[in-house]
Amino acid sequence: MGVLGAAILTALVWLATTLATDWKNYDRQIAEFRAALRDVPRGSRLMTVVDRDVPNDALYWHIAEFAIIDRSAFTSLMFTTKGQHIIYLKRAVAPFAAHTADEGMPPEMDDLETLASGRTRDPEVRRLWHDLFYFPCHYDEVVFIRGNGKPEHAPDMLKLRRKGSFFALYNLRAPRGCSTSSPTVEKG
Repeated sequence: MGVLGAAILTALVWLATTLATDWKNYDRQIAEFRAALRDVPRGSRLMTVVDRDVPNDALYWHIAEFAIIDRSAFTSLMFTTKGQHIIYLKRAVAPFAAHTADEGMPPEMDDLETLASGRTRDPEVRRLWHDLFYFPCHYDEVVFIRGNGKPEHAPDMLKLRRKGSFFALYNLRAPRGCSTSSPTVEKG
């Protein structure tokens, strides 16, 4: 029984150490991202985009939501599902906010040109990202989450603001003719 107990204790110590290391790394990454948010103007509208190599991890998918707290910003992925939250969107931003959990999946960099134009016949793209069609008219910043460490190829509509260890912040250039009224959220 002593060998079995020692093996179990060793496994528990290894698991606890691994978990603590993971949480320290997440804490470091979140602190780095929140420091970068200080450069983002208050009240900005942020859209999250992921690299195709980013793990399916909600931490990264929703890291831009710290801008809601830190910069009084709008993001399309959180606090927007009717009946689930105590925060309600102003009518001006409701059309380009996610309305269901399925719509909360961020697009990849390769999808931006299609979403910006609003032209696609792909039913899956229309279902998942209809709220992001013509996004350059509705957002100010793009938060790009990198997964592979390689430089990303950003479309011309994006201008690099700041690069971090796992993310990049881009200013979004709105095309002519876009209305860019300031979206904020209201409590209901």
